[in-house]
Amino acid sequence: MIDAAELSSEHPHTIKTDNKQIVLFRQARSAGEGGVSDRAADEIFAIDNRCPHEGYPLSTGMLKDGILTCEWHNWKFRLCDGECVLGGEDVRHYPLEVRDDGAIWLDLADPPAEVKIPDLYRSLEDAFFEDDWGQASRTVERLLACGEDARNILGFGCDWTAQRAPYGFDHGLAVAADIAALLGQPADDGAYPGETGILLCEALNLMVESNLRRPERQLGEPGESDRILCNSGQWPAVERELRARIEAEDLAGSEGLLRAALDAGAGPEKIFAWLLHAATDHFLGYGHSHIYCIKAEELLDVIGWQHSDPVLTSLVSDIVFETREDRLPYMRKYRRLVEPYVGRLDQWAARDRDDLAPLGGDTIIAAVVDGDIETALASVADALDRGVAPDRIALALALAAAHRLIRFDHELEHDDEISEGWLHVTHALTHADAVRESLLRRPSAEALRGLLHSARFVQHLAVCDAPVARRPQVPDRTPRPEADDLGLTRALDSHDPAGAMAAMRIGLAEKAPVAAALRRAVLTDRVSIPIFVVHHIKTAMAALRLTRAAMADAELGQHPDRDLPALAAARFLAHPLKERRIARRAKVARTFVRDGRMQTKRLGY
Repeated sequence: MIDAAELSSEHPHTIKTDNKQIVLFRQARSAGEGGVSDRAADEIFAIDNRCPHEGYPLSTGMLKDGILTCEWHNWKFRLCDGECVLGGEDVRHYPLEVRDDGAIWLDLADPPAEVKIPDLYRSLEDAFFEDDWGQASRTVERLLACGEDARNILGFGCDWTAQRAPYGFDHGLAVAADIAALLGQPADDGAYPGETGILLCEALNLMVESNLRRPERQLGEPGESDRILCNSGQWPAVERELRARIEAEDLAGSEGLLRAALDAGAGPEKIFAWLLHAATDHFLGYGHSHIYCIKAEELLDVIGWQHSDPVLTSLVSDIVFETREDRLPYMRKYRRLVEPYVGRLDQWAARDRDDLAPLGGDTIIAAVVDGDIETALASVADALDRGVAPDRIALALALAAAHRLIRFDHELEHDDEISEGWLHVTHALTHADAVRESLLRRPSAEALRGLLHSARFVQHLAVCDAPVARRPQVPDRTPRPEADDLGLTRALDSHDPAGAMAAMRIGLAEKAPVAAALRRAVLTDRVSIPIFVVHHIKTAMAALRLTRAAMADAELGQHPDRDLPALAAARFLAHPLKERRIARRAKVARTFVRDGRMQTKRLGY
């Protein structure tokens, strides 16, 4: 209880109670007779004394015409209700009553979560629009403090992004799936034990940053014939029609049919199989679409199927828009060589899985890493003929992709005449990871095409290998004092690739928490431009999954390359990246516009 007589317009009153700081202001309503204020007509208002921006005291602010200005950063608030009229978030306003005896009674009850949460989501969307990550971070913490489920916050960001990304599902949504997998992990395994807000803000920033101020996309609406077909339950016919529309690049028609299928009750088992098949009809967009199919499913596993419409329509958009690389000149030889194998996909898919069939990992890895394209494809076909489980073949291809990352000539990254760099080579690893996961989740003849795509992808990247004399040596497993999780952190922070690989190898052998150290490294702003951040995260997460799988495999668990994906990720993360490339792009533009000369493209794309 406060006495109204204690207040004046010049001297606000601050109280502390229930872990709250509240400031009360008396504000004159209007001038009375002769210009003298009628004190009885004055209004009294109570607001939070801590500015929602950075917490400075509003009691020191200037009050004029009902607007209170925080003197620290000039944010302005309407005193009557706390609305921010210049700055960002509103300040908390407290209802009060002035009793007949002059006593002021404040209502300190917090509004129920169902009242606060919608306003906080509006604040989060405002922060997206303004690209204000201070406000976004504070709003995320306020949502969590209200008891809002982290999955709902992530889902809000996914919907916002999926509805705006102009070409559909993108790197931001894909990496949100990797970060989503860390939410709720036990403290001994998580990247940021107890730091849910950090994980959410990283995911939200990477989704939103490339889609700032974009309008919502106009989605294709289901037609009457779409609804009739989907409600008939003839799902094979629905898939055929969907893939035909995607092949024809009919975006509106593809989206409309997918949405009709969702409305008719088609669930994840059907939808993801259809989209995976469409994504493997070609080698699409440097393998992105295959990766995105898996990431979309992993993402919806966490945020819930209620987000399926925006997320899956954005995935359809990506598949429609991606380049059909197998139609380009550089893949003519692959297209010719792969044709006989395509005719055997149904036969291979119908075979019983034999987990005891010898994989022959050495043969596959050598064929893909050091052989020609014929040898690489033949090694995959031979393993399928012998009844090897397809996901194990994908695991061997992932180890071959790790060899490519370790062999990568990092000097290409700084050669303005060459198009390729680190990010091109990381895709072989993340694509192999997606191929393996799709074979585990959605085994089919179409999914088997991913093995052939992956073998060609890894083999083709040989042109990015460093000369033998300059290739890094893979460290042995001899223990050394600095080779642990702290040694890994130091090596990454000091850009020491050899030290990072050594620390990773010994740390894995000695069961040090190197996985958590690697996760922390990719989520602590070591690189800044979003495209590099997402490649750090997705490569690290894929490498950890693949290393765990290889170590658990009966045959590959004894193979000297079993931990190579994690070592390759450590090498990539430790290398400094040339992030800002304006000068490089200007040089490339000049030679193209003035001389008609393109950058050299070793990969042909």
